[in-house]
Amino acid sequence: VWVLSNVPRFEQAAFRTLGLHDAVLRLFDSPSRPARAYAAGYARTHARDLSVDELVRLADNEENAVRKLATDLLQERDPRQDIGLEAWGRLLESTHGFDLAASVLRKHFGARELTPDWFRARLLTNSYAAFRFITAHLLQIHPAATLGPAYFILLLEANDDRSPAQLVNFAMEQLAKFDVNALDRDVLRRLALRPASRAGLIRWIDEGRLKPHAFGLDFLKALAFHPDWDADPWISALRSNGPEWARELGFDEALSEQVLGWLQDVRRFAASDLGFEWLLKLAGRSEARYHNFAVDTMIKGFTPADFAPKQGAAPTTAATVPSAVNLGGASFLFTGKMATMQRKDAEDQVRNLGGSVASGVTNKLHYLVIGDEGSPLYGHGKKGSKQVKAEELNTAGSNIKIISETAFLKMLAGTTTQASAGSSLDGAQRLWEMAQAPGPADAPLSLFAIKYIRRHHPDIALAETDRPVDPGSEIPAEFLTFERVEPLFRETRRPLRDLAIELARWEFARWSPSSDALVRLAENPHADVRKFVADALLADDAPEHRRYRIDLEKLGPPAVFRFCESADESTRALGIRLIGRSPRFRLPEELFRLTESPDRRVRAFVIRTLWSLYHDRGITSDWKPYIPPAPSIGSTSAKKAAARAEILGTGPPARPQSRPSSPKDLWYFLRRTLFEIPPPRPEKRQDTGTEPSERLKPLAARKAKLALIETMRDFALEDTDFARGVLPLLEAFMVSRGRSERDACLVAVTRLRHVHPGLKVTPLKES
Repeated sequence: VWVLSNVPRFEQAAFRTLGLHDAVLRLFDSPSRPARAYAAGYARTHARDLSVDELVRLADNEENAVRKLATDLLQERDPRQDIGLEAWGRLLESTHGFDLAASVLRKHFGARELTPDWFRARLLTNSYAAFRFITAHLLQIHPAATLGPAYFILLLEANDDRSPAQLVNFAMEQLAKFDVNALDRDVLRRLALRPASRAGLIRWIDEGRLKPHAFGLDFLKALAFHPDWDADPWISALRSNGPEWARELGFDEALSEQVLGWLQDVRRFAASDLGFEWLLKLAGRSEARYHNFAVDTMIKGFTPADFAPKQGAAPTTAATVPSAVNLGGASFLFTGKMATMQRKDAEDQVRNLGGSVASGVTNKLHYLVIGDEGSPLYGHGKKGSKQVKAEELNTAGSNIKIISETAFLKMLAGTTTQASAGSSLDGAQRLWEMAQAPGPADAPLSLFAIKYIRRHHPDIALAETDRPVDPGSEIPAEFLTFERVEPLFRETRRPLRDLAIELARWEFARWSPSSDALVRLAENPHADVRKFVADALLADDAPEHRRYRIDLEKLGPPAVFRFCESADESTRALGIRLIGRSPRFRLPEELFRLTESPDRRVRAFVIRTLWSLYHDRGITSDWKPYIPPAPSIGSTSAKKAAARAEILGTGPPARPQSRPSSPKDLWYFLRRTLFEIPPPRPEKRQDTGTEPSERLKPLAARKAKLALIETMRDFALEDTDFARGVLPLLEAFMVSRGRSERDACLVAVTRLRHVHPGLKVTPLKES
């Protein structure tokens, strides 16, 4: 370079002759900045005829002098005739030539030269600046409305294997300006499947621009459900014959979640649109994504009548075509957070359809709508104040319909239906069979049926969700009979047994099972069932127990004594507790029947009870405790005295007027009890399903015999005939090894001989 720069000017003309001209021009690409600058100076004087392609290349050179040379030479030429549109397009994509190209294109070229096809070719550039200019200039010269949606679809699909993301985003943005629901279905499907355009298409749906119906329901099901994806012919054809990106397509779980969310939105699809059998198939899947989606959708979208078998067709909701909606002035009030819309939007829709929005809960309110999503103030197991007030007004005689957000949306869509009683019963029967179908405890279809029954039982649904069942969607009360539910109490599958117990907590009092049925339940091998029966029979008359409590007074002694005659130990223990609950069950004649029980604890209970009835209390019949005079009314002492008087009661229970049985039976019972060999220690107790504090303590054999000796002694002191049979037994038992038993017999014999002197006894012969 130093040599060249010092060669006299007149000698440089000889470079061309000597063949050095091209060598100097090659210095434009030299790594040396002085060399590039020298080449620029040389070319400015001796090579101004550089080609357009060379000038376009040099316009993006790193050397300022080279770029200046190229820019000056380009500007000296006619931009249209000498350079041309194609060269300016290439220069537009360069880093340093962008400004010049953009200026020339704006000034010298119009719509005739800058055709949509020219822009489409240039839009594949990777230059962000060029892309911004091209897209802006395109829409200035050719508005989107003029180009039409087909142009932007062509942008997306003509080069879909190598289209940059910015081009895809631009095309999607412009397509959104049109009615995207009118686009070809195949185009929409490809946009949904192509990773580059999927996010934009999902945004259209979320913004309400595109309705999912435009894809076709079968395609959406294929996106949502893996088996349907594998079997879908359209997707298979695209993967086999489509563009390169389609050949790598696989089932996308994230997209599946998105589509399931669309399908579950009742504003977009009714449950009947999705198909009863398809949803039932998903409910039978073990994957939580499919199972939970189908269970929630069917619980909200189908009534029991929809499960009724149809002739030649799968069950569907009756009203599948929306009808014209006129709310006819009905008043609505909303509570809780709505899952599908803002409360203001819901209120606006009510007004638009001829309804009104109430300001509060009054007896004039027609509908209280509870949002499906709830709210921090509504949830956590407590009802909202509006719902509580509405329930109170309904109890007082109002007719406020408390409905879910889902039911409200069905009203807006005109798809509410009324089912016949027969179809509801048939549907409930199908659900019942589904719940009990053979299989493991966690069989998905059985779990679905169980959950559906729970969520459509008016009381269980309210207890579990704090939301009432929508009118017309309840499991018929006449379907839930004791005869139908009883087999579930014996189920080894815990979910079914839990369902039976939960139903019984709300229906047991209404069922009022027979004594035989109660004994069967008490003998149940499952502790949770035995505990429930014990709770039902032993519960007090508090309001929270009235739905399952069985009134002992209505059973009668024979029914209660059947528990004590059971072969099951825990059932006998329950019978003992039942007898102890009411004086009318402690009838001596009935109690004595239990002396034949093989259970020594039952016999010990009988002895203790008879002793409490017949023993000598040591008081006169008209004796009453002394109650000191009450102080002045209103004082604290007066209140305490009144409380003490109430605790004292009315005195001891009346003594029975007759014997519990004939003398002969009593003598045999006494002989059997006195001479029976007691066990060395109490057997290990079985779980009776009762609380530890309520369990009876075992009565020692010694104490039971002493109580029996004293009871028979006291009774024999008053009755000569009875004493004639008892005295030989007591004398015979005086040989017992137990000191206390010998002493008790000695006392009894001495007293009897003293009260009945000269009594002739006849030993009782064993039969």
